[in-house]
Amino acid sequence: MDSMKNSSFAHSKPIKWGIFLFCFVLAIMLMAAGFELLGGMGNIDGTGIGVHFLFFEVNDQVPLKAILSYAIGFMSLSVLIAVFPFVLFHKKVLSYIASV
Repeated sequence: MDSMKNSSFAHSKPIKWGIFLFCFVLAIMLMAAGFELLGGMGNIDGTGIGVHFLFFEVNDQVPLKAILSYAIGFMSLSVLIAVFPFVLFHKKVLSYIASV
């Protein structure tokens, strides 16, 4: 049983670092998208703007009133994703995963 705990994916340092780096980069990109939306609020022509993240179109016509909500959403998701690896790899969480 002890060898199974040590071979678990959550105990592998390269996987931990990989997940941490992935979450960190994703959080930075989400935060940058939120600041980009906030910075572009004054440059709106027409009825709204399109919101894109990476290769995906989130919404093609976001009205001026809703841009702040999208920016706050991107930023709050950024904070959640940045905290995720610390919660996931906490010793209590790891011991619970190993016991299940």
